[in-house]
Amino acid sequence: MNRISMTHAAGFGTLALVTAAAWFLQISPAMDGQRIAQAQSVQLTKSRQESSDLEGSLRSLQKSLNSAEFSAQHDPHLDPATKLNKRLAQLGEFASKYRLQIDALEPGEEKITPKHGTLEIHLTGRGNYPHLAQFLNNISKHMPDCAVTNLTLAASPDAATPDTSATFALTILWYTADKK
Repeated sequence: MNRISMTHAAGFGTLALVTAAAWFLQISPAMDGQRIAQAQSVQLTKSRQESSDLEGSLRSLQKSLNSAEFSAQHDPHLDPATKLNKRLAQLGEFASKYRLQIDALEPGEEKITPKHGTLEIHLTGRGNYPHLAQFLNNISKHMPDCAVTNLTLAASPDAATPDTSATFALTILWYTADKK
């Protein structure tokens, strides 16, 4: 090989070495960082949307609670706690109307005050988010003596059908006619 060819070969070798070093030390890590940042941005957007949805549900639940408290204080047509079985059946039918599958529907703690009584009802089941949101938005209209006081919602991405893509647990406070 002549001297010019060796110089060119050495130059090309040096150029290839510098290019490879730049790729592995600068460009590739920067691209990985950009991919990670994009994935985190997508996750942050999803988390913000979920937070916004939960805030809306919280506002709806607070409205429902305020409505039920007002009704309990101003409506003399509260049922006594002895009609618990009827109320449980009504809740089950109402949930079915919104295509929610009920796993458990159980009475909880009862409290009696000078103005009215309250009885907790625990409801667990499965459904999808839009159906559950409709149920929560309409429960105070259908049952003004009830208020949702606690809600736990979890996604089930491996659910058998889209209609059971979320599991939920609710505590419903039922205002009764029972007084001290």
